[in-house]
Amino acid sequence: MPKLYLKNYFPKDIQSKFMDLNKYYISRKTRRMLSTSEGIILLRDNKLIRCIPNDVPPEDKGDYILDKSSYSEEEVYSQIPYHHMYCEVSELHFCVGKESNVHFVIEGTYNIGNPSSCLVNRVFNDNKVSDVYSNFIPRDFYFSTSENINNELLLKEVNMILSII
Repeated sequence: MPKLYLKNYFPKDIQSKFMDLNKYYISRKTRRMLSTSEGIILLRDNKLIRCIPNDVPPEDKGDYILDKSSYSEEEVYSQIPYHHMYCEVSELHFCVGKESNVHFVIEGTYNIGNPSSCLVNRVFNDNKVSDVYSNFIPRDFYFSTSENINNELLLKEVNMILSII
């Protein structure tokens, strides 16, 4: 899916807007992955999936950057490299309506001081709105859609979210 990034707006600026965005919150997805010298490996449904980047040069759209890059996936049947780093990246999804084809996605990690802390289980299992934002550190954000970027309704939805942030 293409991603639409804002120019000159930074992830740390989003953190203070969580409560304003709250009424548009729809879900949280978490990607478990390994960063290795051979690339990124996702852990999904007890399988290892290698992500193979399909890079496309980004398009400058004035105040936005349109990125149509994607990943193809292949299952890993061998061992993972000895040197790797484990990471969980959470995506908070927001959209104007349930039928909306554009999602505002904030990617980040949870800053949990003690890895064995009970907060980890509470944040990832309960899905209570107040806990979703607790200790969440935004690292990236973008609009994601499968629609044509020049669609007038899509642009209205993007502008509505932009008016909040």
